[in-house]
Amino acid sequence: MNTERRIQLSRKAVEPPGEARGDLEIVLELSRRIGVPTPYATAAEVFEEIARVTPSWRGVSHARLAERVGGLQYPVPDAAHEGTPFLFDDHFPTADGRARFHPVTYLPPAELPDAEYPFFLNTGRQMYHWHTGTMTRRSTALDARESTPTLELNPADAAAMGVSDGDEVEVRSRRNSVRIHVRCSGRVARGQVFLPMHYREAAANLLTNPALDGPSGIPEFKVCAVQIAALAPTD
Repeated sequence: MNTERRIQLSRKAVEPPGEARGDLEIVLELSRRIGVPTPYATAAEVFEEIARVTPSWRGVSHARLAERVGGLQYPVPDAAHEGTPFLFDDHFPTADGRARFHPVTYLPPAELPDAEYPFFLNTGRQMYHWHTGTMTRRSTALDARESTPTLELNPADAAAMGVSDGDEVEVRSRRNSVRIHVRCSGRVARGQVFLPMHYREAAANLLTNPALDGPSGIPEFKVCAVQIAALAPTD
């Protein structure tokens, strides 16, 4: 299932090599060993239980997914339902069918740039990798596109620092530092830098701020203040 509520059937590409086992076989064995044996032997049987106890998936089954290109978007309340492309397209689940908006008070980031740490660091994703890269960096085709971590730096900032594409810099926050190569990019404004989250050799969260973002309780992993220093070339 993905974030647009689309449930799709993924088929096994190859048999597990050697003594490796499929995820379902491993889960069933773990269940047996901890004393909670299950009567299920196939993924379709497991899915039947999921649909039985989940009202919004009630009309989904392996059989339906197998015959549909593009899967089904839940809610799918019964076996005749064609799925729900647009959630809340005519009303919201409130007494009058209208959405509720609640104003919040704007709060600035807990850490703003200053004379010592003059750059805003923003972290995020690249097109070719996903989260920590544990799968995408194992793909030869994907890793060939972005095999090395780079810090996106505005060309004017790079010129002021005397660095060019490919030069190595040290990015330091109040918590830690990473060494990384520069990519001059007009996609970032002056005074801002972008660091992808996918590379253990330049781990973004070594730098980011664990301060919580107001009442939401979400850590401010997307922004913090950093300083950047050019490094001498090494042989």
